[in-house]
Amino acid sequence: MSTLKTNKIVSPDGRTLLNSTGSVIQVVSAVKTDVFSTTASTYTAVTGLSASITPNSASNKILVLVDFAAAVSDTHWDRVEWALFRGATQVYLGDASGSAGRATGKIPYSNASVQFRETCVFLDSPATTSSTTYQIYVRDGNADGGTAYINQSRNTNGASGTLSASSIILMEVCG
Repeated sequence: MSTLKTNKIVSPDGRTLLNSTGSVIQVVSAVKTDVFSTTASTYTAVTGLSASITPNSASNKILVLVDFAAAVSDTHWDRVEWALFRGATQVYLGDASGSAGRATGKIPYSNASVQFRETCVFLDSPATTSSTTYQIYVRDGNADGGTAYINQSRNTNGASGTLSASSIILMEVCG
């Protein structure tokens, strides 16, 4: 009797079919270098701050890493929220409680030349082998005209303005 031992099996088209638990078997990423802003009171997709991945197995997990630069208009600083979505579903958010916003995070008030780095590290279980898109959304949670800025400070005039870059990375982790 023979014994076959292997750490990895790859299909003819290059997709990993079997790998040891905990191994990263696929990485995709996107970098956003242009500017985005919105005053919407409902969650609005930040164009260019998304990435799609097709899991090799429905039992695998997706490690989502997000890093983006953000600022908020000075008079509407109290509730500009951001959220991570998988497709049309908001994921990685706080529990519901009264009228509190449900978000992945909140962009704090910034003076004219300041930006904040917002980050997200989330291990998701999408339970699919279909292409799956992860996207960052932002909104003015108070619907009072607050503006969220991505990749720029509020002020981009002269030396006090700052333009930045943001990224999203997806890693498929063998389940």
